Amino acid sequence: MNDKKRVLIVSCSVGHGHYYTAEAIKNTFLLNYHHIEVEHIDFLNFIGIFSKKVYFDSFYPIARYLPKLCKFIYYNTDNVIGKKIFNLITNFSKKINTNRYFEYISNYQPDYVLCSHFIPADIIKNYSVKHKFNFRVGTLMTDYAIHELQKVSRDIDYYVVNDDINKELLSTGVSQKNIIVSGIPINPKFMEKINIDDILVKYRIDIVKKTIVILPSVQEIIKVEEIISFLFSSKYSMNLIAIIGSNGKLYNKLKEYMPPKSINYQLIKWSNNIDEYMRIADIIITKPGGITVTECIYLGKPMLLINPIPGQEEYNAKYVINNGYGLKAYTMEEFKKNIQLLFSGFNVKKESLVKNPNDIICGHIISSL
Repeated sequence: MNDKKRVLIVSCSVGHGHYYTAEAIKNTFLLNYHHIEVEHIDFLNFIGIFSKKVYFDSFYPIARYLPKLCKFIYYNTDNVIGKKIFNLITNFSKKINTNRYFEYISNYQPDYVLCSHFIPADIIKNYSVKHKFNFRVGTLMTDYAIHELQKVSRDIDYYVVNDDINKELLSTGVSQKNIIVSGIPINPKFMEKINIDDILVKYRIDIVKKTIVILPSVQEIIKVEEIISFLFSSKYSMNLIAIIGSNGKLYNKLKEYMPPKSINYQLIKWSNNIDEYMRIADIIITKPGGITVTECIYLGKPMLLINPIPGQEEYNAKYVINNGYGLKAYTMEEFKKNIQLLFSGFNVKKESLVKNPNDIICGHIISSL
């Protein structure tokens, strides 16, 4: 008979961050807490196709092609009235799309459910009365500010990034015992001790030059090809590594670019070893997603932030800038100015994080069982 306590982690792959934080916690349990049974599911696999396309699949197209609409929705639901309107609009969909989700939960019989997106947590707390679930629920913040819709209930656990969110939740009546200032969990690979010299050799890095790593971006306010063209024409010698992601058209275009002799240019579609590229970087050019920002801070890597998704990523960027972890560039002119500041030794805070968010979250869950 299996007498292990069960932890169910529920993500919602509307954004990569929600999935990756859930996987980070799952992998931490599997690596370090063998007495706990853990499972990770994607909420989107348990709802109807129509609701999935309308409420979730539309997120990235709106963020990329209609950023003003994305911004409007974010800020106009970030208040009590906007939250009520949002819940009225989505109420019917939540009610008819929960049967398979609740059936899975009932069969798995978890002792704790951790949600890395607010909607799966909201549905458990506010739409499952007839099921009489008897387990604790937690929700995990994946950005550096909290949105009104993420304030699901006063009697669940909130794993938050900083004291500012802690204070905001306290002001709404959430008890301090239900708020855990953990930070954002990251892939355990980032916490492993590895030999940097070996990575430098592996990727043929010229150690005399600075290494610039460009990470994928959803929006294209500043295009990657503009960035690379500018760097090619600049006075700086560098190792330039551009990781493109799933954009095959962009990859084929950038493959034709011919760098000057002073630049060691590497174009990467994708890699399962993103942490290795980030470890050898002197500057990381990236959009301000909560996970990537946390990884950079953990590694002590200066960031130049581009192309934020309106709303949460703008708050992430403010956190980075206000705490001295990097600079922003929302226009090409701003990029040219700030990349030069970083090359010239601009004073960017490089202290890496000391605490381990993954162990804090896992430890609290275990203490709650």
